[in-house]
Amino acid sequence: MTGSKVEANPEQPSSVNQVLRAIKRRAGFVVQIIHPRNIKKAYKILQKGGSKEFMRRFRAKCQYYYADQRYQYRDYLRITRPTEKELEQQRKAHFAYRPCFGVMIPLYNTKPEYLEDLLDSFQAQTYSNFKLFMVDASPVEDGKTSLTDIMHLEAEKDPRIIYEVLDQNEGIAGNTNQAITIAMQDTDVTHIALCDHDDFIEPDTLYQYAKVLNRDTNVKIIYSDEDVVKHKDDPEAYYVMKPDFSPYYMESCNYINHFFTCEKELFRTIKTKEGLYEQPEYDGAQDYDLYLRLIEKALELDQKLEKQSTQKIKNAIYTSSTIHHVPKVLYHWRAAETSTAQDPHNKLYAFDAGKRALEAYFQRRQVNVKSVEHTDVLGTYRTKYSLDQEPLVSVIIPNKDHAADLKKAIESVKNGTYRNLEFIVIENNSTEPETFAYYKELEKTQDIKIVYFEGEYNYSAINNYGVKSAKGEILLLLNNDIEMINPDSIAEMVAILRREQVGAVGAQLLFDNGELQHAGVIIGFGGSAGHIFHRMRPEFSYGNRANCVTNYSAVTAACFMVKKSTYEAIEGFDEKFTISFNDVDFCLKIRSLGELIVYSPYAKFYHYESKSRGPDTKGEKRLRMEQEAARLRHKWPEIYQKGDPYYNKNFTLHRFDCSLREISPSDFHE
Repeated sequence: MTGSKVEANPEQPSSVNQVLRAIKRRAGFVVQIIHPRNIKKAYKILQKGGSKEFMRRFRAKCQYYYADQRYQYRDYLRITRPTEKELEQQRKAHFAYRPCFGVMIPLYNTKPEYLEDLLDSFQAQTYSNFKLFMVDASPVEDGKTSLTDIMHLEAEKDPRIIYEVLDQNEGIAGNTNQAITIAMQDTDVTHIALCDHDDFIEPDTLYQYAKVLNRDTNVKIIYSDEDVVKHKDDPEAYYVMKPDFSPYYMESCNYINHFFTCEKELFRTIKTKEGLYEQPEYDGAQDYDLYLRLIEKALELDQKLEKQSTQKIKNAIYTSSTIHHVPKVLYHWRAAETSTAQDPHNKLYAFDAGKRALEAYFQRRQVNVKSVEHTDVLGTYRTKYSLDQEPLVSVIIPNKDHAADLKKAIESVKNGTYRNLEFIVIENNSTEPETFAYYKELEKTQDIKIVYFEGEYNYSAINNYGVKSAKGEILLLLNNDIEMINPDSIAEMVAILRREQVGAVGAQLLFDNGELQHAGVIIGFGGSAGHIFHRMRPEFSYGNRANCVTNYSAVTAACFMVKKSTYEAIEGFDEKFTISFNDVDFCLKIRSLGELIVYSPYAKFYHYESKSRGPDTKGEKRLRMEQEAARLRHKWPEIYQKGDPYYNKNFTLHRFDCSLREISPSDFHE
């Protein structure tokens, strides 16, 4: 028995030209493998990370080279960029509010060609009210560095460039602090932005940010999508598309990264007693620490904005009033030989610093954490929580026959580490004698209760009926075709659910071959909703997202946890959704209260999908599912119109792998 179903429109068959191009691409991949430069790099990875890390990187590279979106991205970026006519219109645009962006750029032995790309990209900006605060920590000889002559010349040509040679190299955090201190004293500057010395931006980057600030005066922090390149117009560039603000994803990794911009006054609030903004003890992850501290302050402001009354809350599209994501690739992160973008092992100390920054963040927020640990993917962290008590969890399982599966589901949960459980099995129209014999066996157990739902199968009504018998303050909705894998899955879900503002927690569900059945639900897939990364292996998920604790608009009710008080506050499942999308609607109702839906990959289960009822792919079942999909779209029009905030408008809604959407230039030009 299941709630929502995965739906997607079939892909159009490839043309002959597409097939020929695919063959050419694969041949190019073979050439890449045997190139001496890549053989040397592979040996280096093997030495540093061992065979496990080498194979993970090799599999990921295979997937990357064989994926059509890698090659599509070049065309996609070209088409979605503003035209020359639009850039000229941006230059002429008048804003009622003209923020001044102070951009922090610490320099250190910067290659002249990188510096040229950087400066050219700022001088090409269609929005002109900015200043570059460039502090140079390169070695000094005869009173100047290797960059001094170039920078003095550039500063003479452009008064927006403020250049200063530092007395000594204090590390990335210390050098950045020098730039921030200068910018904070500049009365023109309204916003602080961070930029690496070897990166560059799109010509409309600051225009897009100024437009956001004119549209919404509550916004304090802005970030954008980005890509990773070796050089300008790099044909092998890969995109980094991000969700709107996702607090739990941010606790898993620094997904925000570039191009981070923050209101100057908010920046001032995180100044330490020592007069610092970035903290040197987190060098390598100094930005992660900085972002976490600024986000805390921004969320405090969120709470003061009476968000409960906002329309975005009611429409289930709210993420933050103060933190804004621009879904455009506006920043180009250069994968230099020594950068973490090129090889994470280049700066292992940075990941330890990130771990410590996250530990400090939890301590400040008084979250009861046992430990923060590295995962197999460097730069991604797992938080293990401490449970000071185990509230009663009522496990709600609808059932029709399949006694062996039901037994497996119950015993797998009972054999886990969480002890304070009761089980409510909701019987609905079983016919097999084995089923009723098993019920008699179960009823001998004190913590298991069988309740009987008469009438036709209605997933929503069955669960609503079963919940009435639940005594627990927490409900775990579970299909009868589920088997728990990680023994501490229930404890993981309870710990997350008990955190502030969490409305429901979903789990990672796998098919028995290790492929993903569920890792979060995206609104809009196939015109309705569906499971991201469906039928993919978790390690191949885009940005490793299937292996990160993160936020989604919805999770499947095949296995999710919710407080009973929340269940009652939204009046349970809408019984008009008899079979499909009831869980999506349920989660959106929770979101309309201003609460979060969290997915955890550490709550891990097998899901032997739809064993009881079979699939909804033909005849009457298919028609009913389509009708319920239409009801979902009618009930929640805003999220279909605006797009799922935890996805990205640049991604397709016809595949589950976060490949790029169908290229339609009219969608991206003003």
